[in-house]
Amino acid sequence: MSSTTSLPPPLTAREWISSKVSLFRSDGRRVLDVGAGIGHFAEFYRRMGATVVAIEGRPENVDEMRRLYPQVEAHVGTSRDLI
Repeated sequence: MSSTTSLPPPLTAREWISSKVSLFRSDGRRVLDVGAGIGHFAEFYRRMGATVVAIEGRPENVDEMRRLYPQVEAHVGTSRDLI
């Protein structure tokens, strides 16, 4: 038996993240973003109210993160540095 129900079109990454924003409430929480890249998610968490510390292994990425998102506390390091 065939169903005539069709699936909605797939969401873009931006649409999917936007649909989840209302589910993420981080006021007063602390977030450690390890492997932060240039800080897009760190900034997302910060905008949602979290206190964020970002760790990234590539110094050039940390430089770019600091340029793009000066409010994010960014450090050069890896998860091994946390042990």
